[in-house]
Amino acid sequence: MARGIKKSTTQGSSATIQSASAKQPLLTKRKVTIKKTTTATTNKRGGVLTKAKGMTKGLKSKQKKVNNSANVDQKMKRDLRERTRVMKTERDAAIKDRKDAVRRERASSAAVRKELKEALKREQALVRLIDSRDQALRSFSEKWTKERIAQIQSPTKKRRRRRLNLSPDPVTQ
Repeated sequence: MARGIKKSTTQGSSATIQSASAKQPLLTKRKVTIKKTTTATTNKRGGVLTKAKGMTKGLKSKQKKVNNSANVDQKMKRDLRERTRVMKTERDAAIKDRKDAVRRERASSAAVRKELKEALKREQALVRLIDSRDQALRSFSEKWTKERIAQIQSPTKKRRRRRLNLSPDPVTQ
């Protein structure tokens, strides 16, 4: 039940509503302003501290000191970050140099190995060529020698005649 309304009267419910509306109207147009609550830092005594005003001189100087130390901390942190960044870049450069050196060493050793392989291949090819030529020459000389021996052992008619002509025949003389 609403405030100011009686349960039941002899006059009826309309009378009770009228009597209630006489006390306080049911529908009222009122401006309601809602204030936003903000959190504020306070000092030990409970006074609100703002940066612009309200601070005592001691608190202001204390705040300045805090700010200064914060600035110093920030500078130190910044300096430390910068130094670590420089050290990291130097470390990365050293690692890269080492990797490059290893890669160069491997590449140079690979190049040397490749050159040695190529030289070995050339040498083996030359040896094979010499062996094949030597074999061909040997076979040719053997063949030629056999043919020559055969020619000497079985002379042709012309050679026989020459021999007969050249050598003094004891019978004819």
